[in-house]
Amino acid sequence: MTDIDIYYNEIVFALKWCADRHIPKVPKSCMKHYWSVALDDLKQSSIDTHNLWVSSGKPRQGPLYDCMKDAKYKYKLAVRDAIRVYEQRFTDDLYNHMLSKDMNNFWKTWSRKTSKNIISVNTIDGHTDSAEIVDVFKNKFDISYVPDQCPTPPVSTDRSFLAWKISVEDVDNAVHQHMKRGKAAGVDNLTLEHIIFSHPILLYHLCRLFNLMMKHSYVPCEFGRGIIIPLIKDKCGDLSCSDNYRGITVSPVISKVFELCLLCKYGHFLTSHELQLGFKKNIGCAPGLFLVQSVTSFFTFRKSSVYVAALDASKAFDRINHEMLFQKLVQRGAPQCFLGVLVNWYSKLWSSVRWNGVLSQLFQVTCGVRQGGILSPILFNIYVDELIQSLSLSGYGCFVGKTFFGCIMYADDLLLLSPSLHGLQAMLDICSVYADCHNLVFNPNKTTCSVVGKNRLSVSEVCLDKQVIQWHEQFKYLGVSFTCGEELVVDIAAVRRRFYVACNSIISRSHGVVDPVRVNLIKSFCLPLLVYCVGALRLKRSAIQQLERCIQKDI
Repeated sequence: MTDIDIYYNEIVFALKWCADRHIPKVPKSCMKHYWSVALDDLKQSSIDTHNLWVSSGKPRQGPLYDCMKDAKYKYKLAVRDAIRVYEQRFTDDLYNHMLSKDMNNFWKTWSRKTSKNIISVNTIDGHTDSAEIVDVFKNKFDISYVPDQCPTPPVSTDRSFLAWKISVEDVDNAVHQHMKRGKAAGVDNLTLEHIIFSHPILLYHLCRLFNLMMKHSYVPCEFGRGIIIPLIKDKCGDLSCSDNYRGITVSPVISKVFELCLLCKYGHFLTSHELQLGFKKNIGCAPGLFLVQSVTSFFTFRKSSVYVAALDASKAFDRINHEMLFQKLVQRGAPQCFLGVLVNWYSKLWSSVRWNGVLSQLFQVTCGVRQGGILSPILFNIYVDELIQSLSLSGYGCFVGKTFFGCIMYADDLLLLSPSLHGLQAMLDICSVYADCHNLVFNPNKTTCSVVGKNRLSVSEVCLDKQVIQWHEQFKYLGVSFTCGEELVVDIAAVRRRFYVACNSIISRSHGVVDPVRVNLIKSFCLPLLVYCVGALRLKRSAIQQLERCIQKDI
């Protein structure tokens, strides 16, 4: 097993050594697009005259003082002129790229001008020291779970891996067709570009490495290491509160290539229920929103009410019981070599939090799927698949004919639909029991219930995990706000607010930009917010007219 670690480390070392030797590195902050050699000379002249003036006792008049002031003035004036010329060239480049329909260079030019890194706040939960802040996030992201017994990786004795060997073509397709460039480097400081621009023989070595891992049910220890970076959830919220941050884990790029190869080979064992719409190819939010309105309309048209519950699963991806996940894969008949690799991989998961360049101590991840992993969302779908099956077989919930539409799930966003209050309570009880058995938590405080139809006044209490859930006139699902009345209506006011906020942001960043370019930016950034899933929603004529007025007024 040690040989696999050595083989992997040698590949990483070779890639890093070649990159360090042949690719120059400069800080991103030093690449000012308006800078030139002439500005370098003026800056150095200003520094030299300033140092001479300081060494002479900082006289307030005389030739040294005049020379220092003159050099400083020329330098600042040249910088200001260079910025003005760059802004004009930036506008001209945007316009020329748009006229020539070269949208790749158009967006590259726009990103160079407008993209900025989020500035980290100085205080989190009352702590100002970066070392203390990383400990705060470490305690927040470290969800400890001790299993009853640690799963042992199965050993491939029937040579089943030979039927599932990974080929060089599989590795090549994963690298060049399914992965995106420009992503952050993991703990090994490697990115996808290291693999793409290396010698083609690297793909052969990666293929050999992956097949050795499959044969021996072993992954390198570095595959399990990740760096968690806290990201802001709501930029308009309290930036000094740790609850306003979610963690995203950066994993080694070679591990992602390996996961894509596994997905290519074993994807047919990883299917999930058709009412789980998340993380599936060519399926977005539109089908879920269409089902919500279609099912409620089917029942309200027949004078029946629909009781809706939008459940909030707290940190669902981080609470998955590894042993139960592997048992579900065994029940699906997944090959032994695939299971062995996953068991070994999940037994060596370690993470650390990074904040302002400071790393926290490593902590072991004993539950949850790997953040940032290619297989992680698919494994989550498998983990909650039995919940959808239990709801559909319970007999409760909305049925159209003999087809069950009582729950709609997109990743961890679960919506329950029932024509009766008793049925809704029974479905909530099923969710509570499933959560208790699978280490999941549905938060009653963030779960909402609503009623659509004429009989909306006399509703009794419903409970989730023995806590009463509040009834609301509105609920939000997949980014769309719905108002509950005799019919389920889309809240157009919320859509218009998002659209105008985006328009104001574009206008504030595009001073001096010609109108055709500004219109194109608004169409690209703002218009999708206005027409988000509009083809799947049932909108009244008045709502459509309000959306049309937004377009006619601003574009």
